[in-house]
Amino acid sequence: MNALRALVAALRPIVFASCAGVFYALAGPPYELGVLAFCAGPLLLAAIEEARTPWRAASVAAVAGFSCNVIVLGWVVDLLQTFAYMPLIAALPIAMLLWIAQSLPFFVAGALTKTLSARANDASASASPGAWIVLPFALSACTVLVPALFPWNVGAATLPLLAYAQHAELGGVALVDMTLMLAGGGLLAAARSRSLREARVPLVAGLAALFVPFVYGHVRIGQVESARRAAPMVRVGVVQPNIGIFEKHDPSQHHGHLLLLRRMTHDLEEGGAELVVWPETAYPFFVHRDRADEPAGFLRARGENVKGPLLIGAITTQRELRFNSAIGVEADGRISGIADKVELLAFGEYVPFWDLLPLLREYFPHRGITPGAAPRMLTIDGHRIAVLNCYEDVLPNYARQLAAFEPAPEFFVNVTNDAWFGDTAEPLLHNHVARVRAIETRRDLLRAVNTGVSAHISASGAELVHTQTFIQTSFIAAVRTLEGTTPYARFGDLTTPFCLALLLAWALRVRLARRAALRAEKLAALGTWLETSGLDALAEDADAPREDG
Repeated sequence: MNALRALVAALRPIVFASCAGVFYALAGPPYELGVLAFCAGPLLLAAIEEARTPWRAASVAAVAGFSCNVIVLGWVVDLLQTFAYMPLIAALPIAMLLWIAQSLPFFVAGALTKTLSARANDASASASPGAWIVLPFALSACTVLVPALFPWNVGAATLPLLAYAQHAELGGVALVDMTLMLAGGGLLAAARSRSLREARVPLVAGLAALFVPFVYGHVRIGQVESARRAAPMVRVGVVQPNIGIFEKHDPSQHHGHLLLLRRMTHDLEEGGAELVVWPETAYPFFVHRDRADEPAGFLRARGENVKGPLLIGAITTQRELRFNSAIGVEADGRISGIADKVELLAFGEYVPFWDLLPLLREYFPHRGITPGAAPRMLTIDGHRIAVLNCYEDVLPNYARQLAAFEPAPEFFVNVTNDAWFGDTAEPLLHNHVARVRAIETRRDLLRAVNTGVSAHISASGAELVHTQTFIQTSFIAAVRTLEGTTPYARFGDLTTPFCLALLLAWALRVRLARRAALRAEKLAALGTWLETSGLDALAEDADAPREDG
C-alpha cells in the first residue's frame, strides 16, 4: 500500500503537467476551446508545487510544454517524411527532439519557480514569494527570452475569448501570458489557503487578473471597431492560387501559374479591388533587384488585362544573392519598392554556417536565401503598407518595429506559402498566432497565403474573412487605414524587463534571507554545543566574582 501511494504521489505532478499541456493545445485551433487556457495554468502550478526540487519542477513543467507541442506540432513528422525523405524511424526521433526543444521555456520557468518560491520547513520562507506569483512572471519572461524554432505564447490561446487578449496593445502578448497565469495561479492559491486572511491576496490578484482584462477588452473592442468604421477604406483583393509545393517548383508549369494569377487578379479588379496581393514567391520567375519597372513581355505581372497596382511575392536577385521579397508594382508598371524577408527559417531557407564551413559547401552549392537588411514599409498607390513575409507575422517584436515607423503604416500585409505543411493544423495555427499582431499594433492585417488560410483580420483581432485551406479562391477585403499608435508599438516590450527585474529582486531577497537563516542556524548550533560540552559553565565560573582566600 505504501509503495502504491508513493507511485501515485510520483505520477501526480506528471499527470497534472500533461493535462496542462493538452489543455493549452485544445484551447487553440482547430479546437478553439479557449476556456481551457484558464484551466491549464492551475494544473501546471499544482505540478510544480508538488515537485520536491527545482530539477523535478523543471522536468514536470517541461512535460507540459512537450505534451502541448506533440499535439500542436505533430505535423512535423509528416513534414520530415515528405520533404526530407526520412523513414518514420528517423523522422519520429527528430520530431521528438524538436518538441523537447520547444519545451525549454517551460523547463526554465519551472526551475525558477521552485527555486524562488517558499519551501516547506525553510527558515527563509517568509522572504520567499509563493509559487502562484512567481510562475506567471517566470513563464512570461522565459517564453520571450528562451529561443524556439516555432515561437508561441500561452496568451494566444485566449483568442477564442477575444476580449481577454485586448490588453496585448499595452505590453504585447507577454502581458497576456502573465495575466493568464496569474489568474489561474491566484485562484488556486486562494482555494488552497487555510484561512480567509491567507486567501485574501491571491484571491484579489487572481480575480483582478481574470476580470479586469475582460472588462478592458470589451471596452476596447467597441472603441476600435468604432474607429475602424470612421476610417478611410481601401478595397484590397487577395489571391489564393492553391499551387502545390511540387508544382510550384516545376519550371514547365511556371507560365501557366502566371496566367492563373493574372486571371484571378483581373476578376478581383473587375469586382472593385483597388490593390491586389499575391502570396509569398507567387510570381514564378526571378526579378533582378536593379529593375525600375516590372519584367516585360510574357513575364509581365500586369498582363491579361490586369491594371494594377499589385503587391506580389517573388524571389529577387542581385549577382549570386537571392532574396525572398515582396514587390510593389504601380498601375504604370513602375516598381515602387522591395521589402525583403529578414527573419529566415534555418534549413528551410538557408544553410546555417554555410559561409564558415567548407564541408557544407561541398554538399550545398548555394547558401540559400539571403536575409534582408531590416524591416521595410512599402508605399503602393499612396498607401503605407507594412509587409510581414511568411512567419514574420508570428514574431511580436518584428511587427512592432514596423508599427513604430514614422509615419506609421496604414495596415499590415502578410504574404505566406504554407503549402510545405500539407493538410495539417499548421496553417490554422499560423493564422491564429498572427491575429495577435493586429491587436498589438491596432492595424488591420491582410494575409495572402498560397494554399490558405488567407484572411482579413480586424484591428481588434476579429476574423472578418477566413478562407479554407487547399482550395483556389480569392476575396476583396474592405481594409480600414488607421492612424495612431499603441503603448506596445511605441515603447516595446516592457513586460519582459519588468518580469526579469522582479525575479532578480526576489532571487536577491531569498538569497540574503537564506544566508541570514544559515548564520542563525550556525550560531544556534554553536550555542547548543557549548551548552552540552560544559564550556559555557566554565565560562560562567570564570566570570563569577572570586572570594578572598
